[in-house]
Amino acid sequence: EAIRQAGQSAKISKTQCECADHGKPLDYLCKDCDTPACGVCLLLGGHVGHKAAKATEVIAHKKQNVADGVAKLRTSIEPRLVQSIRAVDDVTTRLTQRTGEARSQVKVAVQTAVHTVQACGEKLLQDVDDIELARSKVLDKQRSGLQHQLDAARGAAEFGEEMVRDLADNNDACLPLLVAVEERIAAICNVEEIEEKPKHHAELAFQPVQEDQLVTKTMQTT
Repeated sequence: EAIRQAGQSAKISKTQCECADHGKPLDYLCKDCDTPACGVCLLLGGHVGHKAAKATEVIAHKKQNVADGVAKLRTSIEPRLVQSIRAVDDVTTRLTQRTGEARSQVKVAVQTAVHTVQACGEKLLQDVDDIELARSKVLDKQRSGLQHQLDAARGAAEFGEEMVRDLADNNDACLPLLVAVEERIAAICNVEEIEEKPKHHAELAFQPVQEDQLVTKTMQTT
């Protein structure tokens, strides 16, 4: 638009092509001042001693330069710009398509990850239950054995207390029974295999997995 306006302003009238000082045609171009000048200006006026060229020659040269520039714009610059714009538009279109595909892939990956995490969670819960069941069985068996030993010890103690309390010292008939009770109590007291400590501890902790270790998905860009 600026070039078109400059072209319109270049269509000047005949009076505008005359020297304002001498009224002569501006047939020359002062190269030192880069302004139009008339013959009088070059001989007697403000452009004395300056280098000058005929305006027609300068105009012809400039027009040729413009024509060459236009030819280059049309044959080289313009096609390259058009091709570049098409390439950008093509990439933009493909980017939109790839974005849709990538979003779909992300959704599928997330769903897969969710299912994987759910399955992993169910497996971990089952593992916890299995550990509890296995330990409980061992502890129950241990407790049953300890309870059996406790019942035997209490029974022997109660029976021994009764005999100590009720038997007379001169009752020879009860001597064999008293000896048997004595041996039984001694055997229980001398038992070394008393599992005083539980065979398992109650600690059962779950170590959380970091999110970046649980599911890792890398998107490659080219």
